Amino acid sequence: MSLPTTELKSILLAKRATLLGEEKQVAQLESKCNTLDAVDAAAKLTEFNNQTALINRQTQKLKEINSALKNLARADYFRCKECGGDINKRLAIMPTASLCVACQENREEVGKH
Repeated sequence: MSLPTTELKSILLAKRATLLGEEKQVAQLESKCNTLDAVDAAAKLTEFNNQTALINRQTQKLKEINSALKNLARADYFRCKECGGDINKRLAIMPTASLCVACQENREEVGKH
């Protein structure tokens, strides 16, 4: 089952819009922290730190989405960047994937050591 390029693009654009909306929420939370007493500020700081960690993960996802959108028109977008195998089925589940399952597992295993 392979998704058409237009459908993949729609999925990627929707994910990007969601991530950008969440970044705005963190910026609003940060501005609220500046006007609180010490106890409230500590609680909000913890919340802010958690949100910042989330934003860092989302920023990485956003980079992956933007890269996928940029490369979507390339003929090799549907090929694993390491072995050249077909990744159409994987893209249907994870539109930002650039590796086949075997190569991704290999990369993760190497990263553990």
